[in-house]
Amino acid sequence: MWQLLMSMATLTSTVEQKATVESEHTVSIHQDKLQILLYNLPDNRSDNRSVNCGNDPTERWVVNISNKPLSDLDKTALSYGFNFAITPTKLPIAEILSSVESGIKHLPPASANLICAVSILKGIKPSCQSNIKKHQLETLKALSKDPSVTILPADKGRTVVVMDSSDYQ
Repeated sequence: MWQLLMSMATLTSTVEQKATVESEHTVSIHQDKLQILLYNLPDNRSDNRSVNCGNDPTERWVVNISNKPLSDLDKTALSYGFNFAITPTKLPIAEILSSVESGIKHLPPASANLICAVSILKGIKPSCQSNIKKHQLETLKALSKDPSVTILPADKGRTVVVMDSSDYQ
């Protein structure tokens, strides 16, 4: 019994030592990789190519690594993200009606008569209020048409990344 306890203590000690060595080795590898990445950063980047992680939502959700400085309006418009849906100014009523009609033609006539899509859609009016300001929409259109920058989603999270098109290719 005594030998079993001694071997368990030796085994535990060996496992703890091995775990410590592996942990230190992994930390060392990651620190070396970070130093290599920091060393290989191009020196020709201007001051506005910084990553901010402040409390301002535009700083958390928009990262500018391009040479183009972004105004506060640009950052605010981009901070809505890629999943933001702009309210349409005009409803596609013809497309909706054709979809409903193609869907109900397979139903029995009694059920099809209960669905009166035309009368329902006549009463629908699009919301006059947009969920984005006009100048923000114009900013988004201008940024999307600018060939010098590429706007992408980050690999993780919902951050919007603005980078030079030359760096992206």
